Amino acid sequence: MPRRPTRQEIAVGARYRHPDAPNVIWEVIALYPGVDGKQHAVLSNIGDPTWRKTISVIELQESGHYERLPT
Repeated sequence: MPRRPTRQEIAVGARYRHPDAPNVIWEVIALYPGVDGKQHAVLSNIGDPTWRKTISVIELQESGHYERLPT
């Protein structure tokens, strides 16, 4: 049975990028529990801090859509 990669703990200040837009860097600026019971992360674009999005922590860690950048 294949092993899942070990998940890094997501914390405020962690940075990510999406493979389809490698020049856009997203930084976690807040974490909170959603009404659905799942943990969510608020991401802010480093180049334009007014551009924000909220996604579930599961999506950030496991979807393969985001690559965590070294700190």
